[in-house]
Amino acid sequence: MFVDFDDELLPPRQRPWTVTVTTTGGQYWDFRTHSEKIRTSLEDEIPWQHYDAVAVFYDLLEWVNGEDSISESNDCGLRQPVVDPTTPDLVPHVFDQDPIVIHGPLTILFRNDC
Repeated sequence: MFVDFDDELLPPRQRPWTVTVTTTGGQYWDFRTHSEKIRTSLEDEIPWQHYDAVAVFYDLLEWVNGEDSISESNDCGLRQPVVDPTTPDLVPHVFDQDPIVIHGPLTILFRNDC
């Protein structure tokens, strides 16, 4: 997994958010309370679940929202795959062989009740 910061995204939604414009039927889930929903309720990730990277992403969400964590997630998503014309300097051996990338935002909040 390659992590990149994108400052061109729309501002993050408030917590808990109530309206989604792009995903019909999408809703906010408190994964700290409902961790069982992580692997079944993320609409953007469901079509890609057969890839190991999505399982690793679910592991990350379980850790971020875990009982002992000082953080929690608020929002995430996945964009459609595209060919990335720019190879990141960190991993050229991977991107040169397969330049298809999928970008997705993830909002992580620090909790104040720890």
